[in-house]
Order: sequence, then structure tokens, then C-alpha cells
Amino acid sequence: QWGVAVKGYSKLRYAITGDVTGDYGATLSAYQFQANGETLTGQTGTTKVLATAGTMITKGWVKDSRGRWSAVREQSITIYDYGMPIIKASHAYRCMSDGSAADDGTYLNVLCDGEIFDVGGHNAMTCRVRYRMAGGTWSSYTELTDNDAFVLEASLAVDHSYKVELSVIDTLGNSRMIVYQIPTAAVAFHLKRGGKAAAFGKYAEHANALELADAWDFWYKGKVLVDYIFPVGSIYFGTSDPGTLFGGTWTTVAANVRLLLGEEGKINRAAVDTRREGVQYAFTGTGSTTSAAASGLVYGPAVSVWQRTA
Repeated sequence: QWGVAVKGYSKLRYAITGDVTGDYGATLSAYQFQANGETLTGQTGTTKVLATAGTMITKGWVKDSRGRWSAVREQSITIYDYGMPIIKASHAYRCMSDGSAADDGTYLNVLCDGEIFDVGGHNAMTCRVRYRMAGGTWSSYTELTDNDAFVLEASLAVDHSYKVELSVIDTLGNSRMIVYQIPTAAVAFHLKRGGKAAAFGKYAEHANALELADAWDFWYKGKVLVDYIFPVGSIYFGTSDPGTLFGGTWTTVAANVRLLLGEEGKINRAAVDTRREGVQYAFTGTGSTTSAAASGLVYGPAVSVWQRTA
């Protein structure tokens, strides 16, 4: 749509023309074209999608019916680099009308610093924001100035949490986004109307539940709860970083590990007692195959292994 070649998007269409002179009835019998790491035959054709950026030298030549090849004709083409948009910096938080941070603010202070490949000045970037109450529907998009903090009159309720989505989109329609969780206003304790829900550090939002603000920890007898569940030295198997899930500092011991569950035909996959089977490290690799047919052994899905260090 821009009339230029773009890495990862464009293909080259070619057409070779030639003539035979002084050869008493000879005609053109073959054509060859080289570009993008391909050698194509035929007077016209199309390459695969261009895989690299920079200056590409295309080559074409013809052969006549007497078997004689012409000199090579070369032409240079500029291939513009392209990649997905990125977000270099961003923020979203409750604020007052003047933009100052406030945990009970009803406005949003947002910033989105994006970057795109300009493709020789053809590509353009739009930064935008939208928000919604937890469980609600998204607002319409509000366009932002790149890398410029903006105060959005969102009329946020202090007793509800919100999601804020910042995104960068380019002319080709590709985008990058980041989502922020905006908590309720901070309070020491809140009992929800009706008396069937309560929260510490925030407003209660869920029925028949006791909630704790994300920034708060639960302490018992001088220790954070995670220290009882996962003391330092604990091993965790899973696909998500336990530091994000539970807190604490964790170090990856191994990645893409599959655990030996037992022999094919000798285990109940629906009720494997890994303690009885004797969990072992099996091997590292990729994929999610659960059966090693060659050995007759059955392995679990690929997981990572973390150890808590602090």
C-alpha cells in the first residue's frame, strides 16, 4: 500500500524482457531471476516474503534457443526494516484533577511512550488508552500524545477496582499493549453493605469473600504467610514464576523439565501419586508430549523448577 518493499510483508514481482539479435531465427527459451535467496525460472513470477532488510541486489538473465546465456542484468532494491510496535515506558494510576497521585483519586494519570519502525516515513503511530471497571465493559479509546502524561477524567469509583489498557498501534494495524490493575481506594478495613464480605487495605468487592489489598502481606507469629508455606530452600514446580504468585526471591534450577510418572500401562494417569511413584528428574526438552513411546515410560508436561533463595 506504500509502494515500497517491507521486510516480513512484501514480495517481489518480476518480469524479464529480452531480445535476440543477429542469430538468424533464434528465440528466447529460458529465463532466470535471483533475489531473496531464491532462483526462479519463468519470464514472470513472485518471490516469497522478503526476510531481510537493507539493499538487495536482484539478478536476471535469459537464454536463447541456441543455448547461449545473456549477460546478467542487476538492479538494487531497498528493503525497509519492520517489526512490531513496542512500549518503552508507561504508567497508570489514580490521581486528582491536577494529576497528583492519590489512592482515592477519581481521575487517571496515564502515560504511554511507544516506538515503531517508520518505514521510510510511511508508518505512523497512535498511542491510546481505555479502561473498565472489574467485570465491566471497556470504555472507548482516548488518543494520547506519545510520552506525555495525560489526566483522564474517568470518574473512578473509590470502592471498585479497574483495568487500564495502554496500547500502541501502527498503520499496518499491529499493536502492543500493557494492562494495569488499578485498586480501590486504600482503607484499613471495609465491611461490604449486607455484612457478607470484607476486605483489609481496600474496599470489599466480592460477595462472600475476605480480601487483602495487593500491596499488603498477611503476617502470623512474626512471619509472612509465604514463609510458612514456602520457607527458604523450598522447591516449586510449575509454569509461572512463584515470586510473582507468592512473593519471595526464587531462582530457576531447571527449565523445560518433564517428570517421570511411571511405565506405560502401569499407572492411572487420572490419579498419579507422585510420592509413591518416586518423582525423578527425567530430561530437559521442549513440547508437551506425555508419553515416551520408545522407552515405554510416561512423563508429565514440561515445567520449570524454582528454588526459593530469600
